[in-house]
Amino acid sequence: MNQELKPCPFCGSAAMPCVQWAQCSNSLCPAFHIQTCNFKAWNTRAAPSEDVRAEVDEQDLFESVFPMPCHTMRFDGGYAATEFNAWSAHDFVKKWDGWKARARLNPQ
Repeated sequence: MNQELKPCPFCGSAAMPCVQWAQCSNSLCPAFHIQTCNFKAWNTRAAPSEDVRAEVDEQDLFESVFPMPCHTMRFDGGYAATEFNAWSAHDFVKKWDGWKARARLNPQ
């Protein structure tokens, strides 16, 4: 492979080239399990229209993909687990960190 791979579009982690496809190197990312994406498709990024970008609230968009579990509190710009042993809430916060990294790679 002589083509440079872009970072993961979901979490921003490094891409892991395989024989004929690419996948995310972060095992917690949904793209980690995608193995049918060829290198050209991996590097393709669709740009939403300008009017859609202006109206999108990243937290609302994130919650439409990943429903907020119990014992999770939303605040302006992030989330927090309300109990120490609420593992699904801690995982949710980590997913949000990955989502923000993806958003930074595709600035508005």
